[in-house]
Amino acid sequence: MSVVRKTFTGTLSETPTGVTHTITGLTSESSTTNVAGTVIEATLHFLDALYQTLLDAGHSDTIKNENDYSITVLGFKFFVICIQVNSRVYPKIYTCGNKSGVYPNGSSSSSTSLAINSTTSPYTNLSYNILVRGDTNHVSIYLGTFQNPNADCVLYSIAKGKDLITSSDIYMYASRINGTQYICKKDDLYTLIVNGLSVYNVIPSVSGLNTNSKFVCVPQLVYNNTIVIPSMIQGNSAIFETGKYYKIGNDIYYNENNYLYTTLQLF
Repeated sequence: MSVVRKTFTGTLSETPTGVTHTITGLTSESSTTNVAGTVIEATLHFLDALYQTLLDAGHSDTIKNENDYSITVLGFKFFVICIQVNSRVYPKIYTCGNKSGVYPNGSSSSSTSLAINSTTSPYTNLSYNILVRGDTNHVSIYLGTFQNPNADCVLYSIAKGKDLITSSDIYMYASRINGTQYICKKDDLYTLIVNGLSVYNVIPSVSGLNTNSKFVCVPQLVYNNTIVIPSMIQGNSAIFETGKYYKIGNDIYYNENNYLYTTLQLF
């Protein structure tokens, strides 16, 4: 796997105008969910851009479906829809089983605008970049916007896990790898084991045999130590600086607020 950032530009045929799009299979296999303000042309542009970035990052299992605006990666399906608010266009992620919201979190008027189109009339120019980090067990997606192309606005994270009690496979997903999480079984996406909670172990302190220069890295366990996330290890601010890469053993990790995840496996 590789860390990949790609820049995308384009021109919409007209000023963004939202329509109502219906997602089938969001909250249950047969459910229908109406999404107002969907900009079809921008959605297809962003869907293809994300698909190409995931492929270039080494996720060869990625599947794009232009009929329902979905991406499947690591065997996990989510919907990618661009929403129009006051002529600006914002990418949103909708996830099967998650009945409580969409990603990214925050309002469209946040200080770092998440819009991917131009700020002036007719608002038809698209310009943004997508950054993907991850490995065979994890994907994190970041967005650089029209107004701030160098930003790494966290868009979405998905990680595979293992239930240590039943040995069943699980998915953990969120707007960011260190944020409020959602957990479901791989074979039952619509039943959430965790619905919007902080599930991580407490980050170990510089105590015991840990010092300000040496730190024992252990696998990241979540949900009261009952689920292991293979792509992650526990970090500590005394040792690891957020936003930096670290080689630990045979892997390279990226530190996001003291939660380290694998970005490259070295053989």
